Order: sequence, then structure tokens, then C-alpha cells
Amino acid sequence: MIQTFQCPNCHAPLNYETESHDLTISCDYCNSSIIVPESLRREGKTRPISNNAYMEQSQQLAEVMRLVKGGNKIGAIKLFRERFNVGLAEAKEIVETMERNGAIHLGEMTVSTGTPFVLSQTEPQSRGAGRIAGCIFVTIMLAVGLSVVGPLLIGGAATWWGIREAGRISEGEILGSSSLATPSALNIEQTIEASLRPLEEILGGTPEVAPEATAEPGLLELVRTFGSEGVGPGLFQDTRGIGVDREGHIYTGDYSNGRVQLFDADGRYLTEWNAGENLYMSHMAVDETGIFYTINRNELTRFQGRTGERLPSLAAPAAFSPQGLAALPGGGVLVYGNGRLLWFDADGTLSRDAANLPQFQLGSTYQNMVVSRGGDIYINASGAVLRFDAEGQFLNQIAARGDGLDQMPRQPTGMALDSQDRLFLMPTSSSVWVFDRNGRHLETVSLRTMGFYMVINSQDQLLIMNRNAAQVEIYQISDE
Repeated sequence: MIQTFQCPNCHAPLNYETESHDLTISCDYCNSSIIVPESLRREGKTRPISNNAYMEQSQQLAEVMRLVKGGNKIGAIKLFRERFNVGLAEAKEIVETMERNGAIHLGEMTVSTGTPFVLSQTEPQSRGAGRIAGCIFVTIMLAVGLSVVGPLLIGGAATWWGIREAGRISEGEILGSSSLATPSALNIEQTIEASLRPLEEILGGTPEVAPEATAEPGLLELVRTFGSEGVGPGLFQDTRGIGVDREGHIYTGDYSNGRVQLFDADGRYLTEWNAGENLYMSHMAVDETGIFYTINRNELTRFQGRTGERLPSLAAPAAFSPQGLAALPGGGVLVYGNGRLLWFDADGTLSRDAANLPQFQLGSTYQNMVVSRGGDIYINASGAVLRFDAEGQFLNQIAARGDGLDQMPRQPTGMALDSQDRLFLMPTSSSVWVFDRNGRHLETVSLRTMGFYMVINSQDQLLIMNRNAAQVEIYQISDE
């Protein structure tokens, strides 16, 4: 049986085969290694879960850290890949973070360099038939013996996260199927509060500062970055959404508190307002006129982006459930849901309705749709990016999942289109893949970033909201 739940790190959908009883699963979006909730692992044929599995992971991670501290970087990368079933790029990035004595975040786990962990887990409590709820409290007790002059005991930290359920979802199957599937889903919201004491703070010395995002010379050149972590003006706290208007103003949206911030084209803070205090903003769009759109409990809300003035909500057909937004060229917004597309102009009037789309399952729960300047529509489905014309007629698919020449290994989170109709996709935390409108893979650009949303402004600059680094990164796109 396939169970669907959300990645606690990036909130992307994860499909888990319950009969496998695997302890961990890898997220295709952010590459985190995630411990599967025990309630899902016990679906189907019950099999006891031993605490030895948790102890084994802690010991393996401790060994990786010892190899790093001993200067055996290659051995550490190899062991991490084998134990946590991740790719070479992610293993290398994590080991290098250990070298810098930074905190390591692996989905539901947060640990600090030089410290193994012991994991204990309590069962979630049921809140009624057909709904799964509760809280899982995880305590990570950190301690390790290191030989400096004598054994040195390093204290650790505690982390906790909450899991809260938000109903079941209905999504279509992949293109070509005959009916809509209704998978069981758990919407998991994660909050991590960790107090991690770096090794250098104990032994003396200053931790190395992580380098800024960089791009390989060629297609993308880093122009500027702005922002840092925090809740004050110009700071970012779990900020995932980004948009621009025709004058270059930059809009960012916090995921968990509905805060929207406005910056000028150079990243200078202008103002902020709130799109809904209890809003989990997984969808947002900004059109050329500066109107801000988001989905709030199936309501298509919109605001005057520069002031935060609430505008009348968009009137969708009865029983319509919006699942994606994309700004339209010239103003207005395109909305996808229930296998149909709705076009709204900048005044909020429904101008077109295409209800005959092929059935497919959406991919990323975040930026799953983008519209070209000519009106072509690109929708991130679970197996490929699907391209439709301005009337909603299917044209072709791009970046199908696979290892082929014009394929992509993972589903993208961020999506953007430049003036040449080149499609920019971010399938991993360290690269941007570029395709032309016919599906030919043009280039892969390595970046040190993780973006849920990307947008390209009128100057052909790629803007990425780097949620992990809590900053906006702006890259100039080459004309070549």
C-alpha cells in the first residue's frame, strides 16, 4: 500500500510503500533523509521495530563525524552515502558542513558536529476515525567521547517537532489515466527548536563561515544577495515564496505566518503586511501590476501588493478546489484545480475556463505552474513538466523523470521562464536545470542554494528565495 505524507523539512509530498517497512525515505525535492513515522511503517503486515535501528544510525553518524575530525573526508563521504542512502553531492555537502562545524539537518533530525545521538520516539495518539493527529516528541541526547588530551564529554541538544494532520487530499493520476486517485495523506508541519553548541566553542577557536551561493561561469552569474534569518524588517523566517512586478519590486512570502515583505529591485526593504495570520502559504503569485494572489483554505485571495490592501476574492466555480497559481503576462492570474484551468484578468474577472484537461497528478506542492510571456502554460506533474498552449491544449512534456539525455532525476520545486522561453527548474538543492520549450536539455548549473520558488524579472534576472540560507539570490542570465 502506498501512503503519502509530507517531508517535514520542505513539505513536499512523499510516497511510502508501507510493506517495505523501511526506516527511512529520501525526499526527491530537498534530498533529506527522513525517518518514516512509525504509524506508517506498521501499515499492512505488522513487524516490530527495534530500538537497535535507531542506535545503529546514531553510531554510524558518530563514526562519520570521527572520520571528518580525523581528516578522512573521502571515507566519511563514502560511509554517509552507504548508511543514509543519499547521493554523492548531498553526502559531500553534509561532510563539508561537518568540516565547518555547522549544524546538520536531515529531515526530522538535527545534530551538531562531533556529537552522535540517541533517538527515542513515542506513539502518536488517534483523534478519531479517518483522521490521524497527535504529536511525536523526539529527544536527542547528545554525547561523545573525544580524545584531545584526555576524554572530553561534549554535551548536546534537544529537538522537538510537531506533527499535525490536515485532512485527506484528492489528486489525479499521471497523464493518461482514466480516473482520479484519492491517496491517504498526512500534512506534517514541523517546528524545530535546537540549542546546538559547536565543537569550536568548546575546544576554542572560531567556526568557519559558510561561503555565499556561487554559480559556475556561463549561463548564470550571481549579481547580489540580500537578507538574513530573523523576524524583523528585511529578515526572513521560513520564507519560501517570491514574486516580482513589472517595475522590479520583489515580494516574499513567509510560509507559516502569512507575512509578505516588499523590497525594491536592489533588495532594499520597503514595507510588509499580512495575508492571513493563520495562513500556511504554500502558493503565491504576483502579476505585473503588483497584485498579490494566494490560496487561503480554498479561497482565492488577492491584495494590492505594495500596500497590503485586501481586494475582493476571485469567484471560482462551485466545488472548485485551487491547487496552483501562476501570474499571467500583462496582469491577472491562472489557477489550476480539479482538472481545469481558470484565467482571471487583473480586475479579478473570470475570462476563460478550460475544463477538458487530461488527468494528471501534480508534482511539487509549491511552485507547480508557470506561464510564458507568450501565454504557454507549464505545469509540474508528478512524472514530467507538461506544456499547454494559451488555450489549455496539451502540447508536449518536458523534463520527464529519468536518467536519459533530456530527462531530469527528480521533480522540481522552483520553476521560471526567461524571455527566450527557456525553462529553469530546480530539482535538487545544488543545481538548476535548463530546458528549451521543445524539451531539449540545454544546461545544468551548479549552485549552493535551495529554492522552493524562483522567478525571472523583466531584465532576465533569476531570483531564488533560498529558504535554508534565509536570503534572496539574484543571478543574471546570459543571452547565449
